[in-house]
Amino acid sequence: MGNSTLPAIIVQWFPDNIEQLEESLRSFCEITDVSVTFYNMDQEILWEQKKDNKICQFLHGYNQLGTPCRKGLESAIKLAVQLGEPYVFVCKSGFILIAFPLIAHGKGLGCFMAGPIIMGNPKEPIIQNLYSKRQIEENSVGKFTLLIRELKAWKPKEVSYLATLFGNTILSSITPNIEYENLKINYKKQNNPGIYHTNFSQTPQSVLYPYALETEFLKHAKEGHARQALETLQHLFSEMTLLEEEDLSQHAKAFIDTITNSISERRYEGSSQMIQLAIKYIHHSYSNKISLKTIADELHLNSSYLSTLFKQEIGVTFTDYLNQVRINHSALLLTTTTLNLVEISSQSGFDDQSYFSKVFKKIKGFTPKDYRKQFIADKSKQVVL
Repeated sequence: MGNSTLPAIIVQWFPDNIEQLEESLRSFCEITDVSVTFYNMDQEILWEQKKDNKICQFLHGYNQLGTPCRKGLESAIKLAVQLGEPYVFVCKSGFILIAFPLIAHGKGLGCFMAGPIIMGNPKEPIIQNLYSKRQIEENSVGKFTLLIRELKAWKPKEVSYLATLFGNTILSSITPNIEYENLKINYKKQNNPGIYHTNFSQTPQSVLYPYALETEFLKHAKEGHARQALETLQHLFSEMTLLEEEDLSQHAKAFIDTITNSISERRYEGSSQMIQLAIKYIHHSYSNKISLKTIADELHLNSSYLSTLFKQEIGVTFTDYLNQVRINHSALLLTTTTLNLVEISSQSGFDDQSYFSKVFKKIKGFTPKDYRKQFIADKSKQVVL
């Protein structure tokens, strides 16, 4: 620990892991050829590694507080601490940075920043843009140009991999194994089967389907109350096992359909908070005119990176996911209102009714008009039966 060059604030909170952490960060820098900097919560530089590869050193205001660059870092650091995971963002000069927060006992100590790196864009326009804005120190133009031409230009998918590697490099060095054991214990508690079964299995009388429990479960799930939703679901399943076999099959199918239509499109089990925020934004604003760039700007991300990360985490493109959400909403309006197709198209986020009908048929297999007719016909059959 005595040979560590990491700042005192890190040594204070992680004395037993300090040597492993520093060695891991040095290894990351050597393997990736990417610089790493530690900023405290006041955006002060307390530690740097592989500084010679840091493009920022040649720009105006690199080591000054209160500059647009540092204000951007301030926002990124706060958001990274809030997220608790690697946060990839575009700095004021157009470069990519990966922030990983250092948190101890719920308190943000600062952020490790990997980068800046170049992603996708040709290098010459970057040089010309910064030079035209007089952001490069006059006596450093030659060094800056030489360095930026030597640095690797990363692809969006590679940036995603780099962010994962950077986060795991730090986490593996400072997280004790006991944390993972606690997670396993909590998981087993949450998935303990048959909690309610013994309370009801001996009930002799006929049991009606517990609609109230289903409604309560859906309410908790939609509001994000995981513990209450889990407990209610266990209770619901226990009562459902008491139904006659024919009734159980019928109600189980209806329940699954309800969950699928109401919840599944909102569900995301991955680890990326950025994708969780993107999905939340989509479900909140799908009826408005939004795009990948809209959300990328809202989250301070590069559009190409967000597109790659979204496909990687969700398994479909951003556009396909947005269309699915919009079409599901339009299907609900078709079956629960008397609105015409123009109104439904508009309220579902489509400007063009023709495009709306095309996307609807692709996803649902019917045109909107035929879908409504089919729903009314099926409903009439159920009434007759």
